[in-house]
Amino acid sequence: MTRLGWGSATDTGRIRQANEDAALTVDGLYAVADGMGGHQAGEVASHLALDTLAEAFDAAGTEVLVAAVERANR
Repeated sequence: MTRLGWGSATDTGRIRQANEDAALTVDGLYAVADGMGGHQAGEVASHLALDTLAEAFDAAGTEVLVAAVERANR
């Protein structure tokens, strides 16, 4: 069996005060979401996108995950 390790790191950069990016791993699902810097509640967007993916991944197969990615990307 192949062992896989992962990590994540983000940086606020030179302009923003807060980092709104998010990362997720759930049983083989690895995803990152770029926050909506400069927008009201921008950090909510990145976390909501990953929550949507995680729920779909837990619930069903590939078709549902593809639909979730499309929903999360609106």
